[in-house]
Amino acid sequence: MRKYRNDATTEPRIEFGIELAEGLRLFPETEEHAAVVDQATDALDNVAMERRKLKKPRLKARVKLKFEGYLTDTMLRQVSNEAQSADGGRRGPVFDTLYPDGLSAAVDPAGTQQLPATQAVFSRMMLSNHPNLTTFKQKWEPAFKDRIAALTAAIDAYTAINQQDANLFAIEMAARDDHGLLVDKIAGLVRAAFPNDRNKQDIIFPAPPTRK
Repeated sequence: MRKYRNDATTEPRIEFGIELAEGLRLFPETEEHAAVVDQATDALDNVAMERRKLKKPRLKARVKLKFEGYLTDTMLRQVSNEAQSADGGRRGPVFDTLYPDGLSAAVDPAGTQQLPATQAVFSRMMLSNHPNLTTFKQKWEPAFKDRIAALTAAIDAYTAINQQDANLFAIEMAARDDHGLLVDKIAGLVRAAFPNDRNKQDIIFPAPPTRK
């Protein structure tokens, strides 16, 4: 009798468990053990299904975050261009107030790191007393607030669903371990029920799944 590899993913374990339970039911000596195998396999299958349900909304949340990042990047570049125009067509005090480390420091961060970079530009703009930034603030304050709010919402949604997935994956890994330990236990019980009867043992225990 052989079972799946110790590093087997969830699906091979589920398939193995379903076949094993049915094999146990074939003989009166082992049918009483089928229910506990069903329970362990169902527990693993259920948490795997919950994770699969998250796949679509997780991908949607990732695309939404990517798009909000694109819109934020576009705004920061527009602000940069207008800052240089306010400085007479080149880098000057307005640009340096907003982007003291250059534009790349604000637009290179991506994903969740884009938010603090954008907030930093906004804070510098609002805290500056430079006279040339007065009308600049009036024009861009609403845009910054809207962008920061939208980006924050996208990050929060993506972070939340990733955390949910991570929590479920931890449960799934524990269920994998429980399933593997149970299969080992069942192997011992089958050997005890049919000592030296390899044919019956092999009927009950399915062939271990091969890697695809």
